[in-house]
Amino acid sequence: MENGPKSSDPHIRVWSAGCSSGEEVYSLAITLLEGLEHPEKWKIKILATDLSTKVLKKAMAGIYEKDRVRNIPSPLMKKYFL
Repeated sequence: MENGPKSSDPHIRVWSAGCSSGEEVYSLAITLLEGLEHPEKWKIKILATDLSTKVLKKAMAGIYEKDRVRNIPSPLMKKYFL
């Protein structure tokens, strides 16, 4: 993947089962966007599921306390978070 997609219609599909409130899903998305040489050439789909609809709603909202994102480097915070 580091040299770009091998086909004209490349896909990356990830399923995060038991995603809870979604921190790992957001980390995965950021890792893919930062790690792929040309992320815009990929169709990236991440499916996040959990048994609890309460935590899924929190994951979809993407709102976290500062202590939950304290280890994210400043450049990534500025790029991906409000």
